[in-house]
Amino acid sequence: MRRSRPERPAKEKEQIFSPAISTVILAGRFTLRIEHYSFDNGEGGVESLDASYVERSEPEKSAVAKIITDGVRELRKHGKNVVIVYPVPEVGWWVPTTLQKMSMRQMRDGLTTSYEVYKARNKSAFESLDRIPDDGHIVRVRPDLIFCHTFVANRCAANNGSDVFYHDDDHLSVKGADLVVGRMMEKVRGAWGGFPAPADDSVIGSLQ
Repeated sequence: MRRSRPERPAKEKEQIFSPAISTVILAGRFTLRIEHYSFDNGEGGVESLDASYVERSEPEKSAVAKIITDGVRELRKHGKNVVIVYPVPEVGWWVPTTLQKMSMRQMRDGLTTSYEVYKARNKSAFESLDRIPDDGHIVRVRPDLIFCHTFVANRCAANNGSDVFYHDDDHLSVKGADLVVGRMMEKVRGAWGGFPAPADDSVIGSLQ
């Protein structure tokens, strides 16, 4: 029997707060949830979302941001280590298709977007996440420090040669995710010595 919508979050919350889980990784499109409108890279790439995505009012944005930060604080009250993955740069173009078109036109410079646009787009999300106090049990992972102003100055890279970092316009490919996970592991080892082994693998599996 399919659970109703109110029951499912309650069940997942119960599982996450289980003593078997010591560390929670939070990753998602925080900015889209807060701002609630599609990404425009300012260079012709505009994300295609359905008509329900209309920019929120400032009070609505503040309320959604508070839900996110309150959730982290609640995890800490339950003794959880928390890894926060900050917003992944959005691209605005379907990356594999765009790279293919660029290759056909002999355009070899790679696909990039403005780092300044990224900063402006994610300003509210960064401010909200940055307000969560560090207490030794919070690790912050910044994907922008991997993809932006690294491969190309002042730009966020969607690829590096044949290494393609996205499988659409905003979700990372295996290669892109590997870079973020690698940085996460470095940060976690530096802060906590590594991830503790789960006490109960069945709880982890039930959340997938």
